[in-house]
Amino acid sequence: MKNNIIFFICILSLSSILLSCSGYADSIPPRHYRLEIRFEDGAGNDKLRGIDYIEENEAHKIKRNIYRLEVAQIGKFKEELSLFPLYLQMTDSYHYLVFATSTPPESPDFHPSRLTHTFICPYIFGDSDEHIIISNWNNNQLCTSIIIDGKTYSANGTDQQGNAPFIVLLDK
Repeated sequence: MKNNIIFFICILSLSSILLSCSGYADSIPPRHYRLEIRFEDGAGNDKLRGIDYIEENEAHKIKRNIYRLEVAQIGKFKEELSLFPLYLQMTDSYHYLVFATSTPPESPDFHPSRLTHTFICPYIFGDSDEHIIISNWNNNQLCTSIIIDGKTYSANGTDQQGNAPFIVLLDK
């Protein structure tokens, strides 16, 4: 009888610990959105070559003082989207920027199909104007198209290296 009571107390304790540690909201990770964009001028020159960056854990983090990037907060309750630093990805033939955004973990049902970023970078655009980047996403969190300053760009598929950045042609 004494062993049964001890066993029952152990099972009850273990059950309460497991239930308190496995909440539904905590078990669903945030959704991550990764947007990759190449910028070229009319002659096909890579506008990202020579941009200032910092080597950080084998990654190329764009220096914070040369750009400003924000993401519009959207949703019923204006969920806080997280915006990560801007990174440069380099290949042998071109460079591209990685815009990374994620949803809050406390909003597991929040998965926007459209994100709006405001981006200022004189090095790329040749001006200090605010440029609007609207990205459209499918249910698999893959970007299907982007609109930058009113121009629409569609996904190009992957290249020889397995990358799939959007190619944005700048007039300047």
